[in-house]
Parts: sequence; C-alpha cells; structure tokens
Amino acid sequence: MISNESQPGPRIVPDLRTKGYLGRTVGIKIRYDDFRTATRDLTLEAWTADPEQILAATRDCLRRTPLDRPMRLLGVRIGKRALDARQGAMEQWQQAVLPF
Repeated sequence: MISNESQPGPRIVPDLRTKGYLGRTVGIKIRYDDFRTATRDLTLEAWTADPEQILAATRDCLRRTPLDRPMRLLGVRIGKRALDARQGAMEQWQQAVLPF
C-alpha cells in the first residue's frame, strides 16, 4: 500500500516540529480515478509528532478504505493540533519591533 519511498509521516513531521505542534488525529483523503472521494480519521491515544506513529495510523486508515479502484490522490493530514510545551523556544514568540 504505502512504500517506504512514499511514506507520508516523514514529510508531515518536519512541518509539525518546525511549527512546534503535536497532533492527535491522523486523517487520509483518497480521490479515486472517477473523482469519488473517501476520507478516514483515526484519533490516537496520545499527542505525537513521531513519524512511525503517524505512518501506522495512516496505514490503519487505509485498511478501512476500499482500495479496489485506481487513486488520483492520497492526502494525509494531522488534526487536533496543540503546541508542544516541551519546545520552550516555540512558546517565546514575540512581535518584532520596527525601527521607525
């Protein structure tokens, strides 16, 4: 289903970490060749930004989705986001002061 070369977790996680977020719900959207759309979500027990947990949740969502037709699109999203309190620097955002 998802090959190692096209794992969604590693592409999503840097964005989560850069912005200082954790996520709790992993969702997928599949667009089939006839433009029908299927979505599935899975809420995890704990907040995460771990690529392995995100990939496992993505695969769980895919197992609950009909894969009998060719796909045009497979999208993965992270929902129920919250700031990661362990990243102190992310909590110290300040408005820049202009010199005029």
